[in-house]
Amino acid sequence: MTKLQRYIPDIWKSNRLVASQYQYTNDGIFDGILSNYFDTVSPNGFDLMSEDWDNCYLLDACRYDMFADLHPFGGRLKRRLSQASSTPGFLEAHFSEGRYYDTVYVTANPMHSIDEWCNVELDTVFHSVINVWETAWDEDIGTVPPEDMVAAVKEARKTYQNKRILAHFIQPHHPFIGPAGRELVDSGMKGRDKAKGAEAGSSATTEKKIWERLRDGDVSKQRVWEAYRENLTLLFPHLRELLDTVDGKTVVTSDHGNLVADWLWPFPVREYGHPGELRVPELIEVPWLSFDADERIQIQSDRPVESGVEHGSTEIRDRLSDLGYHS
Repeated sequence: MTKLQRYIPDIWKSNRLVASQYQYTNDGIFDGILSNYFDTVSPNGFDLMSEDWDNCYLLDACRYDMFADLHPFGGRLKRRLSQASSTPGFLEAHFSEGRYYDTVYVTANPMHSIDEWCNVELDTVFHSVINVWETAWDEDIGTVPPEDMVAAVKEARKTYQNKRILAHFIQPHHPFIGPAGRELVDSGMKGRDKAKGAEAGSSATTEKKIWERLRDGDVSKQRVWEAYRENLTLLFPHLRELLDTVDGKTVVTSDHGNLVADWLWPFPVREYGHPGELRVPELIEVPWLSFDADERIQIQSDRPVESGVEHGSTEIRDRLSDLGYHS
């Protein structure tokens, strides 16, 4: 088996043209080029924790091109390459080896609490992990509202006055929570619904995930793009509030991008969502928007504090299902 064979997902093997290239490729030059295309970690990706910031606001699944087109802020915007095309890959790339006891991780994303999906124990990486998804999950919209993340970031900055704050927002990642996005939810786009008559604590997946429905033609690309862009723009007032009220040097960036029926050149195949082990511009090009500060935070390290999260619980899996992930 060649390196290329290990990297190409099964769905692409079913395409006849791709399959013909796949079948006759060996460990030569062609395979070497394409094995860099299908890979887990980008060798040229930025190193988040070595960058100069006091506050970092990480927007989940935010494409550079979309952010550059829509954002209303000043600051200095650059295009950066992420080290991964999915959240588990991003967490592993940045936090699997280092220890950052000068940083508090405030997160709306429960991905790190499923061991088979993310093998990085963040309680041992950061001074403290604040799991906003434990206390502020909105069952109606299937995610953490941005205003609750804003409140958590403000409280973290007040509590940890000498720590860096890394805040992981869910938006613009699905589920889409703006008016256009809610129309999709109302038309059957929600990832998980409680089964009627099911026992307490159990759940059932009653609808296909959004990217599956787009692939199958159940919803138009135009409607999904509208909801996706809306999910980013609704974040902007909340980011503005943080920029105006939280001290320190701040950057806004993302863990990875997202595919919305984008072509995977040179293959005649479209892809959806943010599969791992795939490096294409729409997945690894992310924004890096930086703002200077008149006064910097005096950062220091201290012993870590355990968060006490029960890994792998049914509740965590349900919430990841809301976000569109299969258990």
